[in-house]
Amino acid sequence: MKTQTFGAVAASILIGSSVLLAPAATAAPASTVIAVDQSGVVIAQDQTSQLRAVPSAPRAITVTTEPGTLVTVQAPGVKSQARVTNKIGQATFAKLKAGKTYTVSTNDDDATVVPVIKVGRASDLTIMTTDQPGTIQATWQHKATKARGDVGYTLTATPLGSRQDDDVITTESTTTEADLTGLDPLVMYEFSVTPHNALGNGKASTATMNRTLAAITGHGAPNDAETDQSANVEADQADNATDEAEKVTPVRPVTPAPQPAPKPAPGPAPQPSTRTIWICPSEYNDVNGVCTQERAYTFTETTETAPYTYSENFHQTGWQDGSFAPAPCTFGTYHANGPQGEGCYVAAGPTGYYTTDKDAAPTGWTDDGSQYTRTVSSKDETPEGFSDNGSVWVRTAEKIAKVVPA
Repeated sequence: MKTQTFGAVAASILIGSSVLLAPAATAAPASTVIAVDQSGVVIAQDQTSQLRAVPSAPRAITVTTEPGTLVTVQAPGVKSQARVTNKIGQATFAKLKAGKTYTVSTNDDDATVVPVIKVGRASDLTIMTTDQPGTIQATWQHKATKARGDVGYTLTATPLGSRQDDDVITTESTTTEADLTGLDPLVMYEFSVTPHNALGNGKASTATMNRTLAAITGHGAPNDAETDQSANVEADQADNATDEAEKVTPVRPVTPAPQPAPKPAPGPAPQPSTRTIWICPSEYNDVNGVCTQERAYTFTETTETAPYTYSENFHQTGWQDGSFAPAPCTFGTYHANGPQGEGCYVAAGPTGYYTTDKDAAPTGWTDDGSQYTRTVSSKDETPEGFSDNGSVWVRTAEKIAKVVPA
């Protein structure tokens, strides 16, 4: 387990070391600061109440805050969504627009987050020599789109046949090129570049050496201090032996050996005859770097029926004036104010009869002779694998590799 020392303890160690190692004549003046107590540095903090929102799946985010909190997610031009966090304080929002900035809000806090899609795959990794020993330049292809968010790249060199992680050399880049230093010119490497965004790593593009840097450039391994020292010792010993030999043996003229012919300059590395490109599958279109397929809505028509309804209607045949008439009274009469039985007063008003008639078909309905009917059209369920964006059904897919002439 690694142990770190902070604050006053570190200061006392530094002071103690200086007392033991530094001579008294060269000790620092009393006014010189040789250690600082770093007290007050925050090394842990309760984050259970903090609002955090991160991409967790393609076009989805996960919000973390206090359990049971109402969280609202909204962006300009997009219908807002609301969820209540579960018992561990999380709520997930899906079917968001990748690359669009959303505001996540609770009653106490706000945060912003950008949903993304998967980062995709890098391609066409090319490794080239440089004028610096043990250094290569790498370029590759990868389409970083707004929907994929912030994209970074990890360039890795692994010695062929090595199983030691210490032998692996890596560097990070935010563009589609990088230099990698510290390579052994006498070793062949497998190179890979892996894109990554907030959802994790994409698929890597790889390239493998078939010759060492020393064989290609003519530059050998970097000088090693111990090797140089041994070579110097051997040279001194050889010089001493020569001096001793010269004391007892006359010097004989030596014919200089012929100079070796200069090595021909290395030719250009062979160019690949093919290359790999990434395209959308059949029936998908490339929309801002995303393979997208749209399908128009389909509808199902059903027939609804309803029984007839009836109403009572009055048919007028005439008009009757008010007058006295002998008993018995007829329809529409009432007794006069005088003694009952002397006669009735017939109220003035229409005369006629009532009938019960079938009502006309309601608006939007028709009469088929036995009942009211109408045809209703309803949108079908979203097909499996698709989502509904409000105007069409849509689904996405990853790009596929295609080998083409270089």
